[in-house]
Amino acid sequence: MNAGYVVRVEPYGDTADDAERAGQTTTDESWDWLAKPTATQQVTVGAGTPDQRAVDYVVGEATWTTTVDEDRTVVTDDGRITERTTTEQRREAAEFVLVPEARVGAVSDTGALYYIEQMFTTLDVEKREIDLRQLVDSQDVTQWGVGFAGRTVADGGNKGALYGQAIEDDPDLGDELQHTPLSDVGFEHRYGPESLKAYLAESGYVAAYGDEWATYDFVPWLVDVVEPHLRDDEDGVHEDQATLEEAADEPECDDCGRATDSVDDTGLCVVCRDKAEEDGADPYADLDTVTEANGGDGDE
Repeated sequence: MNAGYVVRVEPYGDTADDAERAGQTTTDESWDWLAKPTATQQVTVGAGTPDQRAVDYVVGEATWTTTVDEDRTVVTDDGRITERTTTEQRREAAEFVLVPEARVGAVSDTGALYYIEQMFTTLDVEKREIDLRQLVDSQDVTQWGVGFAGRTVADGGNKGALYGQAIEDDPDLGDELQHTPLSDVGFEHRYGPESLKAYLAESGYVAAYGDEWATYDFVPWLVDVVEPHLRDDEDGVHEDQATLEEAADEPECDDCGRATDSVDDTGLCVVCRDKAEEDGADPYADLDTVTEANGGDGDE
């Protein structure tokens, strides 16, 4: 696991070693919901600093049944076209990683939080936002994507996104963007011996990947880089930033499933497109045409 929604973990009794499977069955003995740990491991965080220490973390999975209403267009026997609302049961699933000692974790679907708390009966697990401006200023990063909101940028609008290489060095907007509230950001930086790429949203979504990265690599990065910049106060998302509810109207990435306006004609979000290119694939290979970022005025 190397992506998900970051959560604040408040332990008041349980440790990672105390995790036990929890669930509830239906009348036909199938699982209505189930949460369980799949592994408990130890990893070093704060490597090379006075705060270097070993912490336990638990990875697991949860599955549950949810009821959804769907509007369908149907044709009746007499040829009339009508709309009907049908109620269906859908199976959902999520992965999670929790580091109780470091008070942080991540979950691939926030719908799993209730079931995770049923498994860890003395843990509070709540989704948190990230102060991206503070995080970026604390790291030596090269930004390849920036979403900004709430501040007029260089006589332009107060909400938008920029993609490119080393955006912070842009002669026109670079300096201004260093003082602008961020709604999301993508950057490259070194973490220990690794050179990695990361994407983070103020609303709490994080993704990081390096060469053959796995959960064992993701956990220390989550603790060292992200956790110090979680918002534990009542500050909400900026009024100009899309909330998760509003994001429901945005297209979903065909790979990670995240709703974001960065999904383009490939069906992939900017994170998954970048990951595909890192793996040597061309996400645009199956498209007949590609819209150029400069509006099509580039060289032929």
